[in-house]
Amino acid sequence: MNPVLQRKLRRDLWQRKWQLLTLFSIIAIGVGAYIGMAGTWRDMDGARHAYYRDYHLSDFLIDLKRAPEWAVTDAAHLPGMIRLEGRISLPVLLDLPGTNQPITGQAISLPDQREPAFNQLLLRSGSRLSDPDRAEVILNHAFAAAHGLKPGDRIRALLLESQQDLLVVGTAQSPEFVYLISPSGGLAPDPKTLV
Repeated sequence: MNPVLQRKLRRDLWQRKWQLLTLFSIIAIGVGAYIGMAGTWRDMDGARHAYYRDYHLSDFLIDLKRAPEWAVTDAAHLPGMIRLEGRISLPVLLDLPGTNQPITGQAISLPDQREPAFNQLLLRSGSRLSDPDRAEVILNHAFAAAHGLKPGDRIRALLLESQQDLLVVGTAQSPEFVYLISPSGGLAPDPKTLV
């Protein structure tokens, strides 16, 4: 390169040193932010995958109305079926003190004396169900926290068209219900009105 042009280039760069420093700083901040966000996303995605794997999030659910128990046994022998578990899921209305309207929810059965094969519970407080003949319930942790409910409290629920007095024995999280959204829709979770 011509020595005159080199001197001119150095002089121009020196005169614009603050603009160049600002430009390099913006580039460095952008690259740093991208690397930081990519690392955070990778960590959160890994944590999500680990949580779903460790608590056995089911691949899919089939909703059957009034199906006999033998239908679950027969479905387990279908081609490509690796593992299958039946459960009962019913709508429920809760009447909580301090609320003006009943709260809609979903009651889901748990197997006696063992963990479910899928959608296992991460117990956050209290204990598991102790006796299948007692009216015990484990609540979604976010819902319980939003209403100040804890193990030992009692709640009233309309279940199978009869009023039930349920003892809260624990609160838990499930990979199936990580984000509580109203059945009527919405973008933000609403743990206060859903269970």
